[in-house]
Amino acid sequence: MKNQVFVVLLTVLLTVIGIFPTQAQPDTSDEQDYLFEMVAMRDGTRLATYVYLPDGEGPFPALVTRTIYGLPVGAIGGYPEEMDIDEDEISQEEAAPIGWPLITDNGYALVVQVTRGRFNSEGIDRSCLDDANDGYDLVEWVNQQSWSNGRIGMDGDSALGVTALQAASTNPPSLDALYVQATSANPIGTDFIPEDGGVKLESLILQGTSIVFDTNVFHWEGQGLTEDEAAAILGETGTYLDELLQGLSDPVNTPEWMRLPIAQNDGLRRLMPFWDGVFTEEGQAVYRPALDVIGDVEVPVYVVSLWQDVFLNSSIDLYADLQAREVPSRLLMLNGTHYDIDNPSIWPRTVMLDWFDYWLKDIDNGIMDTATVEYAVQGADNLWLTAESWPLQNTTELTLFLNADGQLTETAPETQTGDRSFVYDPAYPMPTTGGHHLIAPSGMLDQREIQARADVLTNTVQPLPEDTLVAGPVTATLWVTSDTVDTDLSVRLGDLHPDGTANLILDDLIRVRYRNGRDQAQLIEPGEMIKLQFELGHTAHLLRAGHSIQINVTSSDFPAWDRNLNTGVSSLQSADYIIATNTVFSNTIQASAVVLPVRSD
Repeated sequence: MKNQVFVVLLTVLLTVIGIFPTQAQPDTSDEQDYLFEMVAMRDGTRLATYVYLPDGEGPFPALVTRTIYGLPVGAIGGYPEEMDIDEDEISQEEAAPIGWPLITDNGYALVVQVTRGRFNSEGIDRSCLDDANDGYDLVEWVNQQSWSNGRIGMDGDSALGVTALQAASTNPPSLDALYVQATSANPIGTDFIPEDGGVKLESLILQGTSIVFDTNVFHWEGQGLTEDEAAAILGETGTYLDELLQGLSDPVNTPEWMRLPIAQNDGLRRLMPFWDGVFTEEGQAVYRPALDVIGDVEVPVYVVSLWQDVFLNSSIDLYADLQAREVPSRLLMLNGTHYDIDNPSIWPRTVMLDWFDYWLKDIDNGIMDTATVEYAVQGADNLWLTAESWPLQNTTELTLFLNADGQLTETAPETQTGDRSFVYDPAYPMPTTGGHHLIAPSGMLDQREIQARADVLTNTVQPLPEDTLVAGPVTATLWVTSDTVDTDLSVRLGDLHPDGTANLILDDLIRVRYRNGRDQAQLIEPGEMIKLQFELGHTAHLLRAGHSIQINVTSSDFPAWDRNLNTGVSSLQSADYIIATNTVFSNTIQASAVVLPVRSD
């Protein structure tokens, strides 16, 4: 049945590809007010491009969006959706006339381009590897059009923000400003496969699987597949994705999640270059530097992120880099997880049009007179604060030491022998419960169920005597040993409420062999004492008086991260694993601790 569905989808795709003209011309019907052109990139590949013009005499400033998801483009920037439609139930032909009226109503031309190998664009979908050059070429094409006045901005969220940042990293001469939200400036090197960590399994395997269904005949042929072969792979992928999604709440009992080596799917490997790009170490070596734009963007950027977003760390890294290089920029931090970005109620106000009005229309609307950083505070009731930099300057460090008796104290342990051990079995990993994820259960979820596990060590401070605002990057140090040559250690910061609720705030996971970076992988000797330095990430969280700070230490977070097999061999390559006994030391010589930045005013 699924194969029949995908054959129908194939027919629709072929029909759509055939009906569009190849030269820009206005659509003269009353309900379709847009231009369409297959715009040629530098290598001759033509990409489907839609242009929506405002009323009145041009030329106009233009806002450019490049999308992997086709049409329609959804509202971003905290603006409400203008049309009540099901984007999954509307065809590209039906969606084309919709545009985004907010943009054209405010005097901008809206340009939407579909990326390679998707929907009705030519080429092979290489998942971001072509977006830098293609974005450059589109911006310069827009600059040459008669309806363009040469003032051009780019915008996007999530994957669309990645395409915008990729384009901006090439510094097209005609690009004037950028607005991005809930997106990544370094998806592989920071967010999905960090230098000292594991593989963000749930994000990569679910996103990597779901994006295949919008590929087209150009992509299939480029991958050497017939239409029948592609349809068969899509059918198998639908079944595979269903099993993964249905098992997300119970991954340990879901064969597709537990399969080793991970991501062994011949069909997806044939269909999508992305698959080998992230699920082989050779592919990661290509994707990691190619998608890292930190240090490359020169135009003014407005960055919006969320405290529980999967892309939090690289978004703040982007802002920090722009500030260090004195590139005009702003940072807005919202409460919520990745998909909460679409909820207008979490926004203090809308800023995107003001940003572009300033940079593209020379309207002095005061946006550059506002604080450089504006951030919501977790744990508080609609509390917004401002600053002129991030990390904040007005913080003091609160160091809390882990004790072998389960306490968390401001004074270092006085014993010279304190330690605690737990057993980590890759066959029974700790299930993902909250945190910064793309699709797995995310956010500040209650940790009580996982704290009851034997492979989780919990340390708790005495209830706080007053409200305490933790604002900035949180770090931790663990002194550990393992009876294996490699393992994972995870530190999780929590907010324990008086009623017993234990909400997760931040967490970090280190793969021991990568503790000095992936290019300096080094196994340990069983029993060797090592010092691990954790960067849990950034937060602004108000710990209320009577609440307690908690630290949980464990060795897995599955399927958010792939499991360490404790053998020194990657789960990308092996199905063999062993059980590890890991020990955390808490004494005067090896003082494991967490350091919290506390806002001091």
